[in-house]
Amino acid sequence: MNTISKTYIYEITIKKSRFIAVLSPVSNGNETKEKVALLKKEHPKAKHVVHAAVWGEKKDQFSFSDDKEPKYTAGKPVFNILYASELTNCGIFIIRYFGGVLLGRGGLQRAYAEAAKGVLKLIS
Repeated sequence: MNTISKTYIYEITIKKSRFIAVLSPVSNGNETKEKVALLKKEHPKAKHVVHAAVWGEKKDQFSFSDDKEPKYTAGKPVFNILYASELTNCGIFIIRYFGGVLLGRGGLQRAYAEAAKGVLKLIS
């Protein structure tokens, strides 16, 4: 398994909503919660701060959250992408600024997945 030592940021706009994906090292659940709280403080006008994180040599510990998006439309798609990567001890945190256009369940899943894939491409 691979780890990262610095933070990567990728931004995309989909149907007027702004998605800022942050790939950052985290080594446990407390660090993950602290990172979410920090990002919410840094982006007080953001509608959502979704996350997915994995840690441990076998990636056997993890966390993900939709942060009030419809169930399994945000955190789970990001988690699936992160878990499929070769990384551990890191999290993807996606800040969403709502642009006024509803994306629907499928649109949300695709948008969050696209943001997650985009930030992961920055490390290769």
